[in-house]
Amino acid sequence: MQNMLIPVVALTASLWLSAAAAPMPPAPAEAKPQEVKVLRRWQGGMAGAGVIFLPKDQRDAPAGFIADPVAWETFWPALGKADNTPPVDFKTSLVLFVRDVTELNANPIDKVTLTGGVLEARVNPPEKKMIVEDALNVSLVEVPREGVKAVRCGPAKTLDLPPPGDFRTLAGTVEFARPEALGTELVAEVALINLDISTPRFQPLGRQVIKAPKAFPFAFAVPYDAAAIKPDVRYAIHVVISSMSGRASYATKEPVPVINKGPVKDIKINVVPTN
Repeated sequence: MQNMLIPVVALTASLWLSAAAAPMPPAPAEAKPQEVKVLRRWQGGMAGAGVIFLPKDQRDAPAGFIADPVAWETFWPALGKADNTPPVDFKTSLVLFVRDVTELNANPIDKVTLTGGVLEARVNPPEKKMIVEDALNVSLVEVPREGVKAVRCGPAKTLDLPPPGDFRTLAGTVEFARPEALGTELVAEVALINLDISTPRFQPLGRQVIKAPKAFPFAFAVPYDAAAIKPDVRYAIHVVISSMSGRASYATKEPVPVINKGPVKDIKINVVPTN
C-alpha cells in the first residue's frame, strides 16, 4: 500500500513545481496621463462672494467644471468680463476652471491631462505668495468631453461627470414701444422663472445676461433644462435692463408666459421704463 502512494505523491509534487515555475501574469499597468487638447482659454476674476455662482458641489474646491449651458450662463457674468457669454457646445465639450482659495495665483491653466477617465487641470504655482482677501483669480479652458468620466476638483475631491442633459433654448426679442438706442453702460438680464413659487425672480431656472445691447429690439436665447420642467407649473420670462451700478431702467410690466402656457420660440417681450 505504501508503494502505491509514492507515485501519487511524486506526481503531486511535480505538478506543484511546474505551477511554481510557470511565469506569473503581468500586473495591470497603471494608466498613464494623456495630455488633452485645450480648445479655448479665458482668464478672469471675481469677488470672493462670487463662488455662489459656481455649482453647489464645487463652491469649496480649488478647481471644478461647468458641464451645461445653464451653469455656464450663471457663472460667466460673475467673472466681470466685458463680453457676453461665449457659446459652448456642452454635448461635445466642457469647461474646466481653477481658482484662488487661500493664495493668489494669476497663472493660467498650464496643462490638462486625462488619466483613466479622470480629467485634471494643472496650474504652475505663483512666484510670490499672497493671501486672498476678496478678489479671486479664475483660469478657464474649454476641452473635449470625449473619454471623460470624472474631474479632479482638488487633492481629495473627484466628481463624476454627468451625461449631457436635455437642454433647450427659449428664443425671441426684447422690444420697446418704439425703436430706441441703448447706452453702452446697460446690462439686460432675461430670466426664466417659476411663477408658482414665492420668490420666482431670485430662483431662475435659466437666464441670459446681455451686456451693452445696442438698441431695441434685441435678441435673446435663454437655456433651460427640459428635465426640470413640470407640466402643471406656470413658467414665464422676466426682463430687467439696468445700469452697471444696478439701477433699473427698463423691465417687463408683467412676466410673459412661456413653455406650458406660451411659446418657446419667436417670443416677444415688451418692456417699459421703470421711472
